[in-house]
Formats: sequence, structure tokens, C-alpha cells
Amino acid sequence: MLPEKLSLLTFPQRLINNKIEFNILIIPRNINPLVKFDPGQPAFADAILNFNARAINSLAALPLTGSVTHVLPLSIQSTSVPTANVWQGLRNQILTSDGLTVDEVETNSANQRSDGPQMKKYEALTIRKHLPESYTSAFNFTKPRTRFATLKDEYDCAVNNNSEPTDKDTRRNTISWGKVVAMVLRNPVLAHKAGLIYKASIDVVDGLFDEGGWLFTGFDDESDFTSLNPSLILNYAARIPPLKKLSTRLIFAPIQFPVTNAPETNEGYDELMREAIVYDDGFAKIVHANQPVNQSLLKENDYSNPPVKDVGIRLGWDDEQMLIWNNRQMRKKEENTELVVKAPLGVFGYRIDVRKPGDVDWRSQNSVIALNGMNLDDNSIEIESANASFPFEPGVEIHPVAHGNSEKEGF
Repeated sequence: MLPEKLSLLTFPQRLINNKIEFNILIIPRNINPLVKFDPGQPAFADAILNFNARAINSLAALPLTGSVTHVLPLSIQSTSVPTANVWQGLRNQILTSDGLTVDEVETNSANQRSDGPQMKKYEALTIRKHLPESYTSAFNFTKPRTRFATLKDEYDCAVNNNSEPTDKDTRRNTISWGKVVAMVLRNPVLAHKAGLIYKASIDVVDGLFDEGGWLFTGFDDESDFTSLNPSLILNYAARIPPLKKLSTRLIFAPIQFPVTNAPETNEGYDELMREAIVYDDGFAKIVHANQPVNQSLLKENDYSNPPVKDVGIRLGWDDEQMLIWNNRQMRKKEENTELVVKAPLGVFGYRIDVRKPGDVDWRSQNSVIALNGMNLDDNSIEIESANASFPFEPGVEIHPVAHGNSEKEGF
């Protein structure tokens, strides 16, 4: 079994009228949420959870449990209720899907851990990415920030010279509970219903976060899991920027920093701190677009073989940063120092909004308004439909691909 059972993450959204609105994300770490995972504790799906907010009113150091300056009550949009019916409904629906099973052996296997033997072999692999001319011409580009970026014909040659495919035994007919959780998180409405996401807010008391600080979440004294061994919970904090004299501001936490009992000894967090500062408003910094002129999308200046039909406009943003983030997640190291970092990426997907010059309002390009609700387990569990006041935004996800033998050549 996995040593850590729960991850508890905090995602600030905005400061508005001297309140910080944030999302609490609690993840059962690849365990069956319907089964007790620790003696004396309920199953995740049976738990009643109550939270409080914990603040460190300084950015002088990385977050430590002993550095908390404020323990704050929070307002929560919906109180915790047992969610066993939702998880059982998900299980029943998966088991009735054609040829699909929930694999408990896979769930309990050490190979499924991110640091398990099955996954460790991928830490030596890398992800390479071509930097298109629309990106390098969008700002004062001189050379790549990462050694995994490619220019000109390098990527085209790599694709054309690929070797035999690998990953022949993909076991696509089995799914672990960790994958079920990942699937649920792709639907925010369902994630709320399943008890993974809670919307909360705190009042910013006098002087709090004037110079910035850290915000994370814990279980209060009346909550289930409050007596759980702390080593079974991975708790992460969000960096809060300086808020002095501000009453309204967007706040975003692209990096989740581990809350530890003792200071970290390595220097691998310098680059992560820079990223947390640069993206603390939640907006991409380098946006670019092009319209392909060749049937081969990598031939950006060759008009000799034009597309036979309109292939639309290709949008991109922050190509190097996303490449750095993807490699860090897989390699578990900061590229510049090669030091291990345990700060997960807090970005699951990207929203694409547009607006006309001169307009104030943004228009989402990936909102979905469902005409009907979602039903699980032969319609016995109904999940409200998304509507104009609460649209479902699945987001745009970014994933690497393999063009050949991924176990030898990477992605």
C-alpha cells in the first residue's frame, strides 16, 4: 500500500472585497475511496470533512508547519457530506462499460507510485519540443531557455527517423482508482459532487499578506482525518503575492509548494519561485498563432505543398515554459540544478478566452453548457447540469506524444 493516503492542495482564485476566494482540492492517492485505508478512520467516501485555513504572513522562507502565523475560519460554499453513492455509481458505470474493469491489484501495486520501480525508468527520459517561428518571433528570442527545445529541422528529422513503436501491452481495459480520480477532475461539476473540490473563502485581516505569504488548508478539530498520522497527508501551500492596499486582484498558484516540518536543504526551488511570481495572475505571457502554409505543419516557410483544405489557426502559448513543466513532472528534477523537487505543477488545463480590441469582457472558447444533467448508476444519481451561471469548462490539456520507441527515445 502507498505510505501517503491523501493530498491536500490549495488553489487561490482572487482577492475581492478583502476576501480571498480559493479552491480546496483533496485527492485520495490511488486508493479505493470506498474502503477504509487506515484503522480507526472512515473510508474517504464516508468522511465528513471540515477545514480551516492556515497562513504564513511572510515570504522569507518556504512554508513550514511551525511558521504558521494565522489559523483562520473559512466560509465554504457547500458542506461536506458522504459521497459513497457517487463513487459506487462511478464504479458501477465503469464495470458495465464494454470490457473495462477497476483493477485493485494495479491500484495497490508499488509500481503505480510516481517513485515506484515501474515509473522510475521514465525519469531518465525527456520530452523534446519544436519551437515554431510564430513563437520565436513573438518576443525578443535569442536562444532556448531549456536544452530540450528544438529549432528549425531538428524535430522534423526526429519524427521522420523514428523507430519501431513500443508500449505494446498498454492494458487499456483496466483502470486504477488514481485514473478514476483524474477522470473525475476533468469535470468540475462531478468533482464537487464527489467531494474532491470545495469552494472556500477567508477574510483578509489587518496586515495579513501585506508583504505576501503562504496559504494552505488543514482539517479542523471536528473533521474526520484530523487524527490521521501527518505523514499520511501530503499538504501543499500556495504562494500569495503582496496584497498591501489592494482590495481586488486575481491570484493564481501554478506551483504547489510542500509544507514541511524542516527547511529544505537544496536550492532547486529558485526557478519554481520565479514561475510562481511570473504566473501569479493566471495569464499566459507569450501567445502566438499561425495558419499552416504546408501540409507538413513543421514546414513553416515552404509554400510548395499547401493544405488541400482550411486547417484553421494554430494557437500556442508559453511553449518553453510548458516544456519545462512537463519535463520537471516526469523527471522530478529542476533542469538547471538537476536537484530533486517535490513541488507539483498546479496546472491541469488551460482556458482559452478571446476579446475584441477595446472590449472589456472576455469570451470563453471552451465553455460547455449542458442541456441535461449527468446521471450515474442507472440514473439513480443525478448531477446538476451546467448552465449559463455555472458553465462547465473542460479546458485544453497539453500532453507529450511518442513518435517511436518511447522507452528508449522519450517523447
